[in-house]
Amino acid sequence: HSHTFAHIRNPSQAERAPTAAALANLAAAAGVSYMERSSVSASKAGAAGQVLLNVGPSMMEYEALASSHIAAGSTQAALITCERNQACFTAWGRPFVYHARLLTSLNRLEEARDVSRHSLSLPLWTLDAPLAEVCGMAQSNVEEVVADLELRAAGRLLPAELRANNGFDKRTPQQVATQRASALLDLAVAAPDRYTWCSMREELAELYREADLEAFATFVLPDQTI
Repeated sequence: HSHTFAHIRNPSQAERAPTAAALANLAAAAGVSYMERSSVSASKAGAAGQVLLNVGPSMMEYEALASSHIAAGSTQAALITCERNQACFTAWGRPFVYHARLLTSLNRLEEARDVSRHSLSLPLWTLDAPLAEVCGMAQSNVEEVVADLELRAAGRLLPAELRANNGFDKRTPQQVATQRASALLDLAVAAPDRYTWCSMREELAELYREADLEAFATFVLPDQTI
């Protein structure tokens, strides 16, 4: 009902002044700078740039900054921003997916393929994107990803990995267990109709124990490990 909010109005500049002054004092006491919204909007870096400069790395703010560069016609600046995002969050798939989408929009499909393939080597729950879309950019498909993950979940190396190691598996038992656990978690994303978080808890806990990661086992299955 619109009349419910009829009494709400935007404060005048005079009314905002005491609040702005109080925020500026708090910022000074904390040893940080304070900028009003109008100043942030007018700054060259914009809101996203100010957050990155004065607060810290954020995937969403890097994406917003890259998008603003594209809107301004600065393709190179946008791509550099994507690379910075990836460098800050190397273990997360989302920055690589955003970069791949941007490269795809620029018709740089081979680069998009390579970036997408790297994102698929990271935990799939960090992609924050439909797996089928990422597979498409990687010139692969979900079925291939699932097949590879099932090999890993069984403790085996992929054929390409075996070739790279002259047919030998040089991993320690702890490494094998850790990689099996990671593959299981990925299967819950890639094939949720066959693998669920609940159904794999006991196996995950056992693998983490084999990997000497008792804290992880306790987190996954607290009732049986406390």
